[in-house]
Amino acid sequence: MKNADTLEAIRLLASLDNVIVVFTVDGEQLLNAVALKSLNSFVDQKQSQQIARDFLGKLFQLVIELDEPNPSQLSQFIQKRLYDSIEVGIEVTDSFKRSEYLKQQVKEKADKEFKVDWEEAENEEEQASEVSDSYLKSTLAEVEYFTLLTGLFNIGNPRTLIRLHNSITLLKGLFPILIIDSEKLKQHIFYLFFNEVYTEGIPIYAFDIPEFIKRLESSRSLRDRAVQNHYLEDIYPNESGKLQVILNRVRKVSMPCVKRQ
Repeated sequence: MKNADTLEAIRLLASLDNVIVVFTVDGEQLLNAVALKSLNSFVDQKQSQQIARDFLGKLFQLVIELDEPNPSQLSQFIQKRLYDSIEVGIEVTDSFKRSEYLKQQVKEKADKEFKVDWEEAENEEEQASEVSDSYLKSTLAEVEYFTLLTGLFNIGNPRTLIRLHNSITLLKGLFPILIIDSEKLKQHIFYLFFNEVYTEGIPIYAFDIPEFIKRLESSRSLRDRAVQNHYLEDIYPNESGKLQVILNRVRKVSMPCVKRQ
């Protein structure tokens, strides 16, 4: 059954007394899906979208658009839902401030250097124990860097953050060296986020990554240029062979990439 057929069936169900149907959808994608059904040689794209909008207007009596979570809400979510075992003491909003500063730095083309306080946070790093579930343990450094990248890459979807956190946990379980080597863990986390956001057209081979990063400089997106800046200052350089290993590991625990047509 196609999307539009499903909606038609639900519309009939919703017409019954004492029946309330709640949808959680991406409005734009749903509109395009319904419009596609009415698109033909007699109806152009604009008309089909109007037809789709009229149809959806009969089905949805009340529409509530969720607000984008703010840095404070996201930091609380990361701490309480993803890293609840870490005693942070205060919200890790500083990491969001760092990501915003990085973006502002790119925007203003400032010459000041910006570094993630990863080395300083390494003092909080726990040594890996022989306990089999040691990979489940996280450190303050990991929380801060995860929070930094959440702001830097503009990821506000809780489901996406949960999936990324689960992937990090799996990586640590598969490759225990990441538990004791904070720099390697940092690189894996970065490329995990990198693979998530730039899924379409991301290079397969490590030697193509520098050229891909270089192209971000000409992007009009503040996020793209901020990511490039962070890469050049805190991630680059990487030996091609070692980077390929990281990319292969990250892709095995990630959603499939979107391939260009």
